[in-house]
Amino acid sequence: MRFSIITVCRNASEAIAETLESALNQTGATSELIVIDGASTDRTVEIVEQYRVRLGAFVSEPDSSIYEAMNKGIERAGGEYLYFLNAGDILAEPDVLARIDQRLQGDPELLIGDVWLEDPDGSNGVLKRHTELDKPHFYRGSVTQQAIFYRRDVFERCGRFDEKLKIVGDHDWLIRGLFLKRLKVRYWPHIICKFRRGGVSTSTEQAVKVRHQEERLNADEAVFSAWEKRLLESRKFQWLLKQSWGRGLAGMLLGWRAVRG
Repeated sequence: MRFSIITVCRNASEAIAETLESALNQTGATSELIVIDGASTDRTVEIVEQYRVRLGAFVSEPDSSIYEAMNKGIERAGGEYLYFLNAGDILAEPDVLARIDQRLQGDPELLIGDVWLEDPDGSNGVLKRHTELDKPHFYRGSVTQQAIFYRRDVFERCGRFDEKLKIVGDHDWLIRGLFLKRLKVRYWPHIICKFRRGGVSTSTEQAVKVRHQEERLNADEAVFSAWEKRLLESRKFQWLLKQSWGRGLAGMLLGWRAVRG
């Protein structure tokens, strides 16, 4: 099995069918679909049951966080590469897995592509590229979860997602993997997924924003030293990073580049 697609959901009856269809109708690559439901109280379970014979696994039970649900998916995955496609998100093309399969020669530990972000009604779409995978990018930015394919054994090397986190567990795992474990990453400059805004990480509620900031600061503590933070916050260094030659030079001299594979 080449790919395991893991869909985490809860009370997603309006969106889950489209997500499942986009995963199950992929052509040209072997894959399985695993659904982890957080004990939905709407029609989500009823809808997923209609697809059960086509699923690799289906679990519906309470979760402490989305990251506990994602870890349950990892436990059940049999594919060489794992991908998280949450309810409401859809794969960009019916052959996107087949096209990615062709880019996995040499078995990179991570493959990161681009995503198309849009509102729940499909409006206000914008392309989010992930061309910059160095430390300066991750100090203020992030990589959208739906842009990442994980080789299954990286979770043995780096551990699984921190279930105590509610919002930034994927960011926390990724920066540790890239800059502490030095995972080899390959960038694929194509859209993998159409990602719909509206999850916890994009919430505008003040309490959520505060928790997001707290979790983000704690995650950064493990990767960014005090002098790196001071450097990244200086205006002169920010100017350097904006120059066509400056970012590469800084990354090379300071060892901030992710390991390309």
